[in-house]
Parts: sequence; structure tokens; C-alpha cells
Amino acid sequence: MHERRAGILLHPTSLPGRLPFGTLGRAADDFVDRLADAGCSLWQILPLHPPGRELSPYDTRGTQVLSPHLVDLDRLVDDGLLDRSEIVVPDIDPGALLRSWHQPLVQRAASRVPPADLDTYGREHPAARDWALLQALCDERGVDSWRALPPPLRDRDPNALADATARLAGAWSVHLGAQLLTDRQWARIRAHATRRGVLVVGDLPLFVSPDAVDAWVHRELFCWGPDLVPDPETGAPPDYFDERGQCWATPHYDWPKHEATGFRWWRSRLDASLAHADFVRVDHFRGLAAAWAIPHAARGDARLGSWRASPGAALLQALRADHPDLPLIAEDLGHITDDVTALREQFGIPGMKVLQFAFGPEADNPHLPRNWKGDRFVVYTGTHDNDTALGWYETLDPDARARFHEATGSSGADPAWDLLALAWRSPARWAIAPLQDVLGLGSESRMNKPATVTGNWRWQASIPDGAFERLAILTAETGRSA
Repeated sequence: MHERRAGILLHPTSLPGRLPFGTLGRAADDFVDRLADAGCSLWQILPLHPPGRELSPYDTRGTQVLSPHLVDLDRLVDDGLLDRSEIVVPDIDPGALLRSWHQPLVQRAASRVPPADLDTYGREHPAARDWALLQALCDERGVDSWRALPPPLRDRDPNALADATARLAGAWSVHLGAQLLTDRQWARIRAHATRRGVLVVGDLPLFVSPDAVDAWVHRELFCWGPDLVPDPETGAPPDYFDERGQCWATPHYDWPKHEATGFRWWRSRLDASLAHADFVRVDHFRGLAAAWAIPHAARGDARLGSWRASPGAALLQALRADHPDLPLIAEDLGHITDDVTALREQFGIPGMKVLQFAFGPEADNPHLPRNWKGDRFVVYTGTHDNDTALGWYETLDPDARARFHEATGSSGADPAWDLLALAWRSPARWAIAPLQDVLGLGSESRMNKPATVTGNWRWQASIPDGAFERLAILTAETGRSA
């Protein structure tokens, strides 16, 4: 993280296209080209893993596999795995299009992958084999979680697994093939980004869904109560986003078990993440120092939780043994204490500054550029959890608006651009803005609203011609051009 760089935050599902969700097709290559042509060399994404509840990419169902939802059908035609006549978009509800039309077509193409390719891929990607078998078992039983399987399969009895592997060979091979196709398409885009000088910044959610394949295969690494309910569950104390705190319903780690293995699962997980990205943002980094633990008996009241220590230094030391440069970014937002900052600085991991948090009444606000120490940060106008810059500005009280106008030297006529320009002109090494802020969009284009369950993760972009011309000029003027 030596050069001054700039980039855009956009998850692939938000790429434009003829479907109501973005895919890893030509639109992804076009986006990379437009980034590079504007002098921007960073593309930040959200987790690429199979999403869970309400299509949330942070409800991680598999930390070392990719989501087949991302597969581009036109590229399957180009590869000879589908015929053009098979991908006529039906006139059905957009919400059902992914499940009832897109995924069956991906599986049809996956069934046509040469067996030799599948065998090689399965040997090289054991986590994908586990994922494929679990999906086949859940399909067979009509359930969506390993916790709902019959006890011999739920508990991974070797004989039961061997029988299922043989009995469902055709079914799990299709799911393995879907993984291969997703991996192959993302690899093409990564290669194109590399050619254009664009670095991909991935995202690693600290915790995983209790229904994740990781929890099935490595159950001993997680904390469970009766009936395999997470106990305690993860979450956050009351904060900026929710005065009641948040319950995430994901299990805490049994850290002594991880330490006893030399953090083998974590090391494999980071290897997988860095196979798909150049840098990785660690979501909820503060949980590596201590994480909020909510007893199951609290019945979802996050205010009844408490801090539980984590062996972050030992974990990061193990990860650094495999990756000496440790290409991580710490999402160090929320309740950040001195031990969190010390952990980040001990390993030289850059943190985040979010300008939407910079204009409160506190003179020592850590997100305000004049209060930063050094330049080894990533500055954002906002993240996927924030409102858009325009939507945020419209909700500011008069005092906050006055502080914003003073810091940006503006009248507020173009607040999204003013905030973006402040980020680009700041001393931070890297500056990143959500695409919504580059386009000046309002709250209707927000990606996620924390502490809400429905209506998130579905925003899809429309990028007009010339949308990045102004950005290119600013990027060059501020010394951030690739």
C-alpha cells in the first residue's frame, strides 16, 4: 500500500445488465475498463461467497467457495455449455428469476462440464467438494441447512457420508461444476483487471452463518448450545446504526480449538480469499481483539451481551507466516478501543476513515482529515452500510451541514461530489467511494441498511456514458491516477 490510489466500491450483483442482478460477464469487464480509463486502480467488492438470508453476502454460507448466483449465462454460451436458445429471459417475477430460471440454467451448464475437468477441480478445491455434497444432501431432503439433516449426516458419520457421496454422485457433481464455472468466470475478470492495472479489494466477514458448510465440516471450531443453536451468538452493542445493538445469530469461535490447530482453518480461509482478490478487507476487525457475545438466554437483546476476548495477535502472526506482506485492510469502525488500534498497528494493517462520520460536534473526531496521524489509511465517502452521500447530506442537521460546508469549502449544491473530492484530496493513501456517490444518487440507491432484514443487497447500477469523466480529472489532479 505504497502509492496514492483511488477506486470504487461496487459489488458484482450491482453491475448493470439485462437481468435484475449483475453477473460476471461483459459488464464486469466494461466496469474494469472504465475504472482504468478514469485512472482508478481499485475495485472494492463485497464477499463473493454464497449469500444467506435475504441474499446477504455477509451471511456467509461457505468461506472458501463462490456464489453461483454470479455466473454469466452469455459466457456459458461462449464456452459451448449452453445454447443461445436456452437463455431467453422468461416473463416472470424478478424475485423468482434467480431461483427458478438462472440457477437451473447454471446447473444445466455445470452438468456438461467434462468429467476430467471436474475431477481435477475437486482435487484442487476440497472445500468446493464439501460444499457440493452438502448442497446435494439439502436438495435431497428439501432443507436449507446441515443442522436439519438426519443425525448421521448432520454429525458426519463416515459411513453415512460415504453412502451419500456414492448415492448422490450425479447431484453433487453438478454443484461442483457450478463452483468451477463461477471460479473460472471470476478468474477471467481478475486477469482482465490485472492487465488494466486494477487491484481487487475483497471482503472477509469475521463470522460465518451457523448454516455454513464450514460449520458442518468444522463444527468443533464453533460455540454451540443445545440443538446446535449458537450460544453465545455474535453481534454489536448499541452504536451509531442501532441504539438497541445488533444480534447477528452467528456462532462465536471456540478459540482454544483454533489455536490448537495452529489456526489451520483461518490460514486456509485467507489463502482462498487472496486467490480471488489482491487485498482483503477484514470486516469487524475489532472482533479480533474482543467480540460482543450475546447469551442465547438473552433472547435477542444485544444490550445483554458482553465483550469476549479473541487471540487476534496469535492469529495474525499465523497468517503473516503464510503472507509476510499481510495484504489486509481493517474495518475498524464502531466501538474501537485502544487494544483494537494497538493490534492493527502491531501488524501494520491500514484502517478506515469514513467521511460521513466526520462532521459531528467533537473537535477530535477521528474521521476528520485534519485529525489523522499519518497517511496509511483508506478513506471512504461511505460504505455499503451507509446511506448514499446525497441521502446522508439531506438528513444532516444545520450544525453538521455548516461543518461540512466549512471542511469542503462548498455551498452544498453538489454534496456527493464535494464529499468525494474531500476524500480524493485527503492525505490518505487510498480513497474509495461507492459508485452511488460517483453518480450522485440518493437514498433510493442505498445498498444496505443495518439492523433491517428485508429490502437490502438488491441495488443495480445504470452507468451513463461519460459518468467517469469528471472523476478522471479529479483523480489526475490529486495524484491518484494509476
